[in-house]
Amino acid sequence: MQMRSFLLATATAAVALAAPTALAADRSVVARTDNTFSPRSVAVKPGEKVTVTNQGGDHNVVWNDGGAPPQPASAVPPDEWPAGGVSRTFTRPGKYRYYCEAHAAPTGDFGMVGYVYVNAAGVLPPTIGGLTAAGTRTGVRLRFRSSRAGTARASFLRRAGRRFVRRGSATFPARRGANSKRVARRLAPGTYRVELVVTDASGLRSNKRTRTFAVR
Repeated sequence: MQMRSFLLATATAAVALAAPTALAADRSVVARTDNTFSPRSVAVKPGEKVTVTNQGGDHNVVWNDGGAPPQPASAVPPDEWPAGGVSRTFTRPGKYRYYCEAHAAPTGDFGMVGYVYVNAAGVLPPTIGGLTAAGTRTGVRLRFRSSRAGTARASFLRRAGRRFVRRGSATFPARRGANSKRVARRLAPGTYRVELVVTDASGLRSNKRTRTFAVR
């Protein structure tokens, strides 16, 4: 009997210790006085929650997918927000965009916009920085930084009048940190654009980064 009571107490303590960890997986975002959401991007797992609170200014939260109503109904100061802020629990993986209707538009990446990434790992997708491209008639040298290792896909387009026409692509391993890769291909003189995406081992894709370069 004493052993059973001991085991029950131990199991109860373990659950109590585990509970804060589960709660800590939820994410908090602040609507700031400088008309931004901070952090701009957060990641959660299915079943977890994101809560937005208002630090100052007339703001609200409008979800592009319509999965939750605008809260508050219009942009208002903090004292007119719901107690505890505006929360949403996510059940399906995906990328969710929201914005403040007073300081951003329903589309685009400018202004008071935020993103929630929902996936099994609860992590943000990889990011690409510092992309440069230098082309010759026999290939292109790409340099960039990746926040996570994965597979890079570079798509090449050539300017034709006022638009760019796709001219093939290449895939290659990308490591975390600095990358330098020469992609061999025949290129006629002209203006080109490269579009680069990195996909990590979990299948999460970075935002597309582009760079224009010339071949003489």
